[in-house]
Amino acid sequence: MKSVFIYTRKFLNFGLPRGYPWSARRTEATYQLCSRLNLLDHPWISIYEPKPTPDRQLYAFHTKEYIRLLKEANQGIPKQEWMQYGLGTSECPVYKGVYDYHRLATGGTLLGADLINDEKADIVFNATGGFHHAGKDFASGFCYINDIVLAITRLLKSYDRVLYIDIDAHHGDQVQEAFYDSDKVMTLSFHESGKTLFPFKTGFEKEMGKGKGKGYCINVPMPAGTGDDQFLWAFQEVFQPLIEAFDPGVVVAVLGADALATDTFSNLRFTN
Repeated sequence: MKSVFIYTRKFLNFGLPRGYPWSARRTEATYQLCSRLNLLDHPWISIYEPKPTPDRQLYAFHTKEYIRLLKEANQGIPKQEWMQYGLGTSECPVYKGVYDYHRLATGGTLLGADLINDEKADIVFNATGGFHHAGKDFASGFCYINDIVLAITRLLKSYDRVLYIDIDAHHGDQVQEAFYDSDKVMTLSFHESGKTLFPFKTGFEKEMGKGKGKGYCINVPMPAGTGDDQFLWAFQEVFQPLIEAFDPGVVVAVLGADALATDTFSNLRFTN
């Protein structure tokens, strides 16, 4: 079993707006913690450094017009008309280097997909990834480029079926939307109900896919206050029979930690 940890110190070069809850230090903090615990000191674990994703590769999901605007936003000078694309909001502010930061983050996820496709790795972990709210032509919920949709699209070149599982407290709405009519990608999301948490309008159990994708979209919305026991019960009831029935060639997982009780961005009560 070959494992890869995606890491670069280059994320530390980016200065995010003061008070912005997203941290550019997340990869560095994760790497340092793993190092202190000797989790990376094994012969089957390799460290790979990502490179920024070229513009043309982003067009596999995003519109050219949106990427053009995001490149312009990289200068850090917001424009009122960008608000219709989700750029310049409190969730997705315009700041110097915003495009470069997210191109680098996406590069890490796509590097992982390439390593899986090329059979150079069995498991890949990218600490700065999982931007599941970014749409084709808009930013949303701290997400500017949807690295997950881009990675799944790339994995489909080598695998007939991809299972996407998301345990972030927020529903992965734009990943669901991207593959809603596909029977090649099964989306499974455990999240706080949209009745009490962003993105509010999606992630309900009645959303099951459409066309060929009917039945390939599974949502498990959890009420505010859900804790470990309830989540583990739901996970065991749904995940095991689903993965056996779908039999995916590869699994893509978004492991958001905002469902922890100490995180103020959700109302779930998981422990560490």
